[in-house]
Amino acid sequence: MISRIIIVALALLVLLCVLGTLLPTSPNLGPLENIHGIAYPQVDNHWHITEEMAHSDVYLTKPVLAQSLTLTITFAPRDLAKLEVGIRENSFWLSYPRQEIYNQNELLTTPPAGGLLTKNITIPLTNKLADRDGSVDLMFFSTPRRASDPVWWELESISARTTPTLPNWPELKDYVRSVLTREKVL
Repeated sequence: MISRIIIVALALLVLLCVLGTLLPTSPNLGPLENIHGIAYPQVDNHWHITEEMAHSDVYLTKPVLAQSLTLTITFAPRDLAKLEVGIRENSFWLSYPRQEIYNQNELLTTPPAGGLLTKNITIPLTNKLADRDGSVDLMFFSTPRRASDPVWWELESISARTTPTLPNWPELKDYVRSVLTREKVL
């Protein structure tokens, strides 16, 4: 009788653990910094980005396997031609597959009052490189309208959410390879 109770209790515990991985979570975001680790200034609760790359850590509460990260980004493009975002894939410091958030040439309408745009973007995490603390590196890549112009855009807000996602074969293969070869974050 006692062994049946223990078996049922263990089965319920395993079921709760599995169901817990299927629930969406809201990871914390680290400070927004340039590539030298210097935080961008916040003015009136938004960040003024003045360099081509801006970095933040996303502190996940679950392993990257079978997860996707959905970012909601509200920004003012100001003098940008293009804005992209990526999550680092491997130990090479610039291994960020980029996903376009904004392209001045593809904008069909004028930005609303205040110039703020809000974009949602989903990035699969299975093949991304997680640090020992469970974080992944997020990088914004910005291109000014003219090469001679300085970069300037404003990040009003950013939020992140993870959701379970069935990985495709290449992502799963990359994940297994990274676990077997024990890639280390720089």
